[in-house]
Amino acid sequence: MNEKKIQLLAYLMQLKSWVTAAEISVAVGCSVRSVKSYIAELNSAYPNIIESSRNGFHLKNYTDAAQIIKNSTSSIPQNSEGRISYIIKKLLMEGLSYDLDQMAEDLCISPLTLHNEINRLKSKLGKFDLVFKTKNNLATIEGSEKNKKKLISHLIYEETKDFCCNLELLQLYLPELDLKIIKHIITNILLKNRLFIDDFALLNFILHLAIAMERSKEGIYSMEPVPENTDVIIAPLIKDIMVTVLIVCPQYYSIHLNLVKKISMIFEDDIIITGVVSYADEIPNNKEYQFIISTIPIIPHPPVPLVQIPVQLGNKEIAVIASVIENIKKQKLKNKMEQKLKYLFYEDLIFFNHDFPSENEAIEFLCDALEKKEFVNPSYKKSIYERESISPSAYSNIAIPHPFEMCALQSAIAVSIHAA
Repeated sequence: MNEKKIQLLAYLMQLKSWVTAAEISVAVGCSVRSVKSYIAELNSAYPNIIESSRNGFHLKNYTDAAQIIKNSTSSIPQNSEGRISYIIKKLLMEGLSYDLDQMAEDLCISPLTLHNEINRLKSKLGKFDLVFKTKNNLATIEGSEKNKKKLISHLIYEETKDFCCNLELLQLYLPELDLKIIKHIITNILLKNRLFIDDFALLNFILHLAIAMERSKEGIYSMEPVPENTDVIIAPLIKDIMVTVLIVCPQYYSIHLNLVKKISMIFEDDIIITGVVSYADEIPNNKEYQFIISTIPIIPHPPVPLVQIPVQLGNKEIAVIASVIENIKKQKLKNKMEQKLKYLFYEDLIFFNHDFPSENEAIEFLCDALEKKEFVNPSYKKSIYERESISPSAYSNIAIPHPFEMCALQSAIAVSIHAA
């Protein structure tokens, strides 16, 4: 199928509202005339897959669209990357022991070309600590179940990343499972525990869980324990650079949900919403949030920054929230830097106004101080001199002697400061 038609379907899958031909032409990169022609051809091949009205166009059947997109990547692959993905799917996702002669026939390639593709496949498998093996002309992929699941997840991501991956598209890779039910169960658990994650993280979690379920159906189990506490599962999704937020908003109809959605969309790259409560007395006494956004007064003032906002979030409140986020990020960076400095610098390794007759005497003194604290071994000094003999580390009135390789027993910096 024409690549532009695939891009058009993928674009429409992202939207739930009507969109004009002009908007589609900009997104897909073709003329308005071509857009209308592509839509007519798609509707001819797949009746009424795209609706049209004076408001523009709208995707009517998301499941069919997802199937069309998947089929565009599932036909006989014409390049090396496609063949490698095809072999991985057959061996891991379909659980087959694949006859090499049949493999070459299915891919419509010669045994020599297959041999070359298998060599490339072995290189890719090596990145996941997996091994391609053959016995009696039957091919298998061997390695830990954990790494096999990682590879399957990586493969699905690579094949769907250009098509705005959604639940319908993932469902095609895992037809034996109802991903909507899995999503419903996970969402209920999250809401029950007042936990929120963005759509991408939720989709990623559903994918990993579904892969594990699919593999277990085949009698393949991972020995990794599954955390009982939902927090343990969600925690790795919270990046160190992001700020954690608690929202306080009485739950009138769906007002709290709309507010959470709006805040999430505006600050999606900056915050993780760790919970939503209705009243001040429901605020948890823990440190899982770094500031609070509330639509009601909170007395007494909490020990973290508080931003009170109206239910209808305006530009003024958005600017205030952005300022608080920026200040918290700066403080986090400062604290992180302070921790690193405390880890590297020690009071008894900082020396003032020592009179060293030569550079070598200064190096000897500082190396001895590091060795005395058992941060380096006796050979460290020799490594310093080897580095200095090739390229001295002095720059103007500053020198930073160090070895070529990381050979210290513990990271530390010894400093000598003296008058010029």
